[in-house]
Amino acid sequence: MFRVDTLVRTSMVTVLRTAHIPELMRYGTEEEDEATHDITFLEAGGLGLGTGDEECFLREGSMFVQRPEAVYRYTHSRDVAPDVCLTVRLAREFDNACDRELATCDIAPRVTNRLAYLRWRLASLLASADSNAIDSWSADLLGALRDSAGDTDRVHRASQLRWYAERVEAVRLMLEERYSERHSLASMASSVAISPFQFARIFRRLAGRPPHQFLLEVRLEAARSMLLDGAAVTSVCFDSGFSSLSHFIHTFKRRFGCTPSAMRRQGIKRTGAA
Repeated sequence: MFRVDTLVRTSMVTVLRTAHIPELMRYGTEEEDEATHDITFLEAGGLGLGTGDEECFLREGSMFVQRPEAVYRYTHSRDVAPDVCLTVRLAREFDNACDRELATCDIAPRVTNRLAYLRWRLASLLASADSNAIDSWSADLLGALRDSAGDTDRVHRASQLRWYAERVEAVRLMLEERYSERHSLASMASSVAISPFQFARIFRRLAGRPPHQFLLEVRLEAARSMLLDGAAVTSVCFDSGFSSLSHFIHTFKRRFGCTPSAMRRQGIKRTGAA
C-alpha cells in the first residue's frame, strides 16, 4: 500500500508522488494493468519492473515508462528500501501522440543529461504551478525520451549537472524575459561565466537545441501572441527582436504556416475587434 499525493494537474498532465508505507508493504511480485501513459522518476529506494519478456531492477535516479493496456510486474524486496516515485501522467486524449513519441523508448530508458536537466527543472515548475509552463515541459520530456536512444554523451555527475543546469536555466529565463534585445553567443556565455564554446555545447546538450534556435522560438511565440492581440505586423517584427521585416515574415510563415498578417486577422476575428 502506498500514499499518493497529487502535486499538480493541468489539461495535459497530472504529476503525482507515490510513496510506499513500510509497515504496509507487500513484498514479492504483483501485476498491474496500466490505463495511461506514465513517465516515472524513481526518487528513492528500488524495485523490480517487468513487462512481457523485459525485466530490470531500478534504483534511485532511474526512470521508467508505462503504457496503457500493458501489464507490468512490480517486485519489492525486504532488503531494498521502499520506493518513492514522481510520476508524470499524460491525459488519455494524447495517447496517439504519446505512442508516436515513445515508439522507440525502452521500459527503463537511459537517463541522459537532457532528461536529468528536465527532471531538475520540474521542481521549480511545480513550485510555480504555471500550467502552460508545465505543459510545455511535458512536451519537451516526450521529445527527450524520443531522442534518448541515440544520445551517447557521457552522463554528468549530479553536482556537475546541477552546476550546468543552473547556468543554462539562467540564460533560458533571460532569453524568455528579454527576447527583444540583441543577444550573441558570447554575451550569453559571459552572463554565466562560461566560454562560448563550452556554453554552446552544454546548452544544446541540456536544452535539446542550440541557444540561437531557442531564442528564435521564443521570439516567434512572442510575435504570435502579439499578433493575436491585434498588434501591427511591423511593430511586432521589431518588438519581438527581429531586425528585418522580410526575414520576420519568411521565418514566421515557415514556423506557423501562415503570414503574420493572416495571424493578426485571426486574432482580430476571434476578439471581434475593429
